[in-house]
Amino acid sequence: MANSTVRLERSTPILQRAYIVIDDSVGLFLAERLASHVETIVVNADDKTAASAERVDLETRQADVTDSRSLALAGLSDAELVIVASESDARNILVAQICRTTFGVTDIAVRLSDPRNANAFKDIDVETVCIASTLTDAIVTQLGI
Repeated sequence: MANSTVRLERSTPILQRAYIVIDDSVGLFLAERLASHVETIVVNADDKTAASAERVDLETRQADVTDSRSLALAGLSDAELVIVASESDARNILVAQICRTTFGVTDIAVRLSDPRNANAFKDIDVETVCIASTLTDAIVTQLGI
């Protein structure tokens, strides 16, 4: 049987920096994992999350994540990749919309908490990862049911 590994030829340089918008420990864990592969800049609005990110040596920029000017000052207007991973689907869709429509960011991944909100993200053409669906699938697989 032939090797099924596929190698993609990239026409653009390898990603150098990712911005991740977070507000909780799930987002912080994701930022830590991401930072082992690419320069990662954490963007958030609260002091507690910023302090937690700084304790694990992540570059942190505080911003009002619902305001395009504030996000631009945090660097998102020049981003190649934005991961929007706050615990609020409403906040995540707003940030994703700003990044897509105002800044023209093409690579956006979004944390989705409630699968019933998935259609709202399809309208702005962003990739989502549903926490509830992923957790459910993992538990069902683990239990073998």
